Amino acid sequence: MASGGRPRSGAPRITPRGAPNPGPRPAREPPRSDPRPGPVIIRSTVALLVLAALLLGCGSDPASPQPADPIALPSPVREARTIPQPDGSIRIEAASARVSRNQPYVYPAFTHCGFTPNTFDFDGSFWTIVDAPAAFGAELNGGNPPAGIDNPSDEGLIVLIGPDRATWTARQGAVVQLARGPSEVKVFGCD
Repeated sequence: MASGGRPRSGAPRITPRGAPNPGPRPAREPPRSDPRPGPVIIRSTVALLVLAALLLGCGSDPASPQPADPIALPSPVREARTIPQPDGSIRIEAASARVSRNQPYVYPAFTHCGFTPNTFDFDGSFWTIVDAPAAFGAELNGGNPPAGIDNPSDEGLIVLIGPDRATWTARQGAVVQLARGPSEVKVFGCD
């Protein structure tokens, strides 16, 4: 026996009393070559991971948000107030609640009189059309909305895209660029 009570290599093994002695230990198999995967496998795995990362990120800009599903507008912050004026006009105060940026909201716009100053009460303000009066409709089309926008109303989608910018997309796909306006407007009735 070697020191520490271990048998020396090649020495007979000690077995329990009465058990046959199986003899010397079988020789160990020679060690295999390097058990790690070869360079070809590693390069292939890395190439596949890089390709997967490129495909997953292809076409998506992390800075640009993904479009969300349209939701209903939040409840107004108060009752809509209309105040008759001596000149026959009506002063209207915005009653819409604040909204989240880049979130599409279902927005039914009354379009029969064209786009009037009170058509878009959104995010606490009224909104004006950026390229008015050409897109205004009331002056050009006898009080009807421009082509591509339903009459007398159109249930489109409105999105706040910046602190003072929004877009409204008609049901048929026409897009109207909007700029934030005042929190109250003066309008005249239309037939």
